Order: sequence, then structure tokens, then C-alpha cells
Amino acid sequence: MEGKVKVGSFSSTGKEVTKSILGDGEIFGELALIEEGNRRDFAQALEKSTICIIKEIKFKNINAPG
Repeated sequence: MEGKVKVGSFSSTGKEVTKSILGDGEIFGELALIEEGNRRDFAQALEKSTICIIKEIKFKNINAPG
């Protein structure tokens, strides 16, 4: 990832909650690999950004032997 991306969610009252501001080389969305169900977080580019989307099967095989 390049640029700045805000990761957040909305509270039960509808207030936006910023969880983190990510920069170059950081990842997000990895909790979807270990937690089932729908995700409620969102990601929003704060400036011109480039992201890389990795499918679950490829992500799980990154450090797999062989």
C-alpha cells in the first residue's frame, strides 16, 4: 500500500470511529481470515493511494512450506 488510508467503523449511535491511519507498507483486513461473519469496518483513502488486494488462499500460502 502507498498513501494514507483510514480504517474505521460506526458506533451504535452512528458516530464515525477512526481505528487507525495506515501508511506505506501496512496491511488491513487480515482479521477477516480468522473471524467469521460480516465485517463492519471500512477503509477510506485520505490521499492518492495504491492498494494491493490479495485473495485469502494466496495470503494463507505466503509462508507455506514448499
